[in-house]
Amino acid sequence: MVRGKKIEFTLKKIFIEFHCSKCDKDQKVEVDEYAFSFGESPCELCGSHGNLSVDVKCPDCKNLRGLDIKSW
Repeated sequence: MVRGKKIEFTLKKIFIEFHCSKCDKDQKVEVDEYAFSFGESPCELCGSHGNLSVDVKCPDCKNLRGLDIKSW
């Protein structure tokens, strides 16, 4: 890893592809940075548990759901 160099970028669009179980279709939706959420809680056995998820809405049936991106 190179230290001292700052990486700058501009996020233009984020697309999430998922299968909606309610309308049984594959969907691709655009999300913004506010759709992402993160949670973490301490654990006496292993240190901590947490997750990173994104909230998406199916464009066909309007079903709102949270998709888990990573858990630990």
